[in-house]
Amino acid sequence: MYYKNIKLIRRFLDNCFCIKKKPKNISSKKFRKISKSIKIARYLSLIPYTYNKKLKSDQ
Repeated sequence: MYYKNIKLIRRFLDNCFCIKKKPKNISSKKFRKISKSIKIARYLSLIPYTYNKKLKSDQ
């Protein structure tokens, strides 16, 4: 798993950019590598930490 492969990383994030639960067809060792790649990509600002939705009251 490479942290610059954003298309593959997005498969393991939900719509709020939180890490999804581990799928049953992926081993724990592989999922730890995926989680590590997601965290590196977040640190480098390749993907956001959270979904920043503005509320109507903020406008």
